[in-house]
Amino acid sequence: MPTREPLCAETNPLCAHPARRPHLSDDPIGDMMSSGSSEVLCDIYCELLNSIHGTTIDGLQAKFPRKRVRRHLERLREIGLVYEVGGLWCPSILTPRDEGTAYRLLSDDPESVVFIDTETTGLNLTHSDSVLQLAVIDGDGRTLYDEKFKPPKARMEVGWAKAESIHGIGPADVWCCPPICDCIGEIEDVLSGAKALFGYNVPFDSGILIDEGVSIPPRPCADVMLDFAVEYGEWSDYHQSYTWQKLSTAAAHVEYGFTAHDALEDCRATLAVARWIQGRREANGQRLRTRRPWRDGDRLDRHAHDRPPALPEL
Repeated sequence: MPTREPLCAETNPLCAHPARRPHLSDDPIGDMMSSGSSEVLCDIYCELLNSIHGTTIDGLQAKFPRKRVRRHLERLREIGLVYEVGGLWCPSILTPRDEGTAYRLLSDDPESVVFIDTETTGLNLTHSDSVLQLAVIDGDGRTLYDEKFKPPKARMEVGWAKAESIHGIGPADVWCCPPICDCIGEIEDVLSGAKALFGYNVPFDSGILIDEGVSIPPRPCADVMLDFAVEYGEWSDYHQSYTWQKLSTAAAHVEYGFTAHDALEDCRATLAVARWIQGRREANGQRLRTRRPWRDGDRLDRHAHDRPPALPEL
């Protein structure tokens, strides 16, 4: 299985591909060293960046038991090198959140964007779970890739009963399929020409693909799950964020019927939800909201989308 070239302070790919964030410099690790961070500490940051692909803090702490993982992750987030979604940490160089560019490309050049979805043996992104199915479509809904894969022998022997009960893909369904490591070149060819990446929980799908050895170049990214949560408007005071919704809930909300938990069907449903979000944005003449919804006293105003686009001060 191909491996990624490790990061180091001297050959940081951020120098060539800075994340699309205005506060991020061309060489953030170099800046840390010049601002007083020791070379040893910067080596720790590089080790963490090499290990973050939709990874939990507990998983990183198990790998680096003697390091203050949470503290280091917060420092990396401050300077824009990583971001966290639902307890999963991802490098900004992998899927920079740039939904404005992504949705603009979806509108102006739909053939240049791709939607990805995977079905897997589980939710662990530390080589313990594998991709069973990968589907890729473009912004016009054309299928670019749809294949199933046979996991490693050790995983085939124990099975994945819990995941199988959800998506229906069992060991017998992939017994004659190729391992994903034999298809990496083909997958990378499909993804390499895309100018933007869409998905429903992109950090997980892209993270497990990278864990399998697939190289995904930095490009504008839109996580339709996060964008729909904002449009749906169910605010959580406890989490101080919009509540994530299942893809089936999102599809039903936009009146799109589909069979859930098939990678290709999920891609098409995600496209339908993205088109709905795009239509609302164009109709309202506003960008996706990232802050709290309009409120009438303590009551969540579910008609906030009909209000003027200006956001209230927090």
